[in-house]
Amino acid sequence: MTPVARLLVRAPNWVGDVVMATPLLRAARSAFPGARITVACRRSLRRVLEPTPRVDAVVELGAGLAATVRRVRAAGPFDLALVLPNSLRAALECRLAGIPRRIGHGGGLRAALLTEALPVLTEGPRKLRPVPMVDYYLRLLERAGAAGPFDRSPELFLGEATRARGQAYLERHGVRPGERLAGLIPGASFGPSKAWPAERFAQVADALADRLGLRPLVLAGPGEEAVSARIASLSHARAVDTGREVADLDLLKALVSRLQVVVTNDTGPRHYAAALGVPAVVVMGPTDPRYTEYGCPRMELVLERVECWPCHLKRCPIDHRCMTRIEPAAVVEAVARVLALDASASVPLPSGA
Repeated sequence: MTPVARLLVRAPNWVGDVVMATPLLRAARSAFPGARITVACRRSLRRVLEPTPRVDAVVELGAGLAATVRRVRAAGPFDLALVLPNSLRAALECRLAGIPRRIGHGGGLRAALLTEALPVLTEGPRKLRPVPMVDYYLRLLERAGAAGPFDRSPELFLGEATRARGQAYLERHGVRPGERLAGLIPGASFGPSKAWPAERFAQVADALADRLGLRPLVLAGPGEEAVSARIASLSHARAVDTGREVADLDLLKALVSRLQVVVTNDTGPRHYAAALGVPAVVVMGPTDPRYTEYGCPRMELVLERVECWPCHLKRCPIDHRCMTRIEPAAVVEAVARVLALDASASVPLPSGA
């Protein structure tokens, strides 16, 4: 294996993808124990990772290409870059930063910007093969010379300050210490095609309160304040509406860790649940679940394989049937099953790094 002294990992651009990249960071630290590992990511996404013992430094991407290249150069020099996003720009950033060895997946002009371009996996001449993103990223590390098998489980870390913020946040919202909570996450930053109707989230909230004694906590992201308020207003179960004080990506780790179960659309926080060991039920819409497969026993997907599924469109051009055909009762039953796998139905907060 070629020695690596300074490694740059160009992180993905979405919350869930960053969480799915954490097995690569853990494996890279093990494979190159003496290397200085730096992650380049969007400013908001560093709060997903930090604090972590897997990384020595984080470089925030600049507002433009030139600013990003300057920041990467200043953090270097690097002898190897693992380019996780499939974008042309991510590969160009590493090329212009002068990193001599650049590994990523190829495709089109992007391959010319990489020194080692792995082939895109396909099923037939033009159809991509759905590969779990965890494995997709780990392929790059294998190309760099690391030997598997690798631990595929995602991970996140919390510091003491974050845990204290989470406790204070819940107290401000009237949550009593030890109160059993079900987190409802109705957002979908990808697009409305992934959003299950608010009315059905409210019905699930009431059923979980009545059947399992769980108080609903609706967790809203930026721009999702209205749907959070609607779920809380439709529910009769004293649902906590957090839309008035949207949690940032760091605080969200503490809040998810405090939950007994998560009910969510296929969105970033579902990966928080996987990384923090919290039972979860995911209402899947138009996307193929094979891209986000973990093999997590305490996560269940509820989906309808309608005739047009999976389309991967941001907006449904017809009647959103892949989501509207999913009934609240199916989600409630899935919650009961994942909680049955976790006898205590309680998950402690992980220790900080």
